[in-house]
Amino acid sequence: EYEAAGLAKLSAVRRLLLRTLRSTEGAAGGGAKLVVFAHHRKVVSALSSALHAARVSHVRIDGAALPADRHDAVRRFAADASLRVALASVTASALGIDLSAASVALFAELPPDAAWLNQAEDRLHRRGQRAAVQSTLLLAAPPPAADAGADATEAGSAAMAAAARFDARHSRTLRAAERCVRRVT
Repeated sequence: EYEAAGLAKLSAVRRLLLRTLRSTEGAAGGGAKLVVFAHHRKVVSALSSALHAARVSHVRIDGAALPADRHDAVRRFAADASLRVALASVTASALGIDLSAASVALFAELPPDAAWLNQAEDRLHRRGQRAAVQSTLLLAAPPPAADAGADATEAGSAAMAAAARFDARHSRTLRAAERCVRRVT
């Protein structure tokens, strides 16, 4: 159910990501750097494929890479102004990684735990961050009610409806956990 929610949102994530890249592009072709966080490897791989298809160069930071390769990807992301997207696994980029070259975070999937969400976002709030950080959590919305005779997208609508139910439940759980953490700290 968790991975299925992430997969169901891929088309919307891709559209938002490309729109965000265009809207933050500077006059000389550069622009704000973005970190797209996801949790499941299938979601990370699908987003990477979508970025390749759109000819958007990016670094990938996930558990499939060795720690040295992850740190090299982070270094390249920080140093290369033309490299605007880091596609990061929430868990693989949790500790010891500085993504402060970016000022925009998109969460394609909700992390399993509120602490993971905060930890991932904190990767952008490191020493040296000069810009305000904008974070967007993408929640699935239930599809509009279908016409009585329309069944061509029934499977897609059912997947999106299931994703919307999952995201609604899970976001309530994350908000409750975050309130508990804030009371304790």
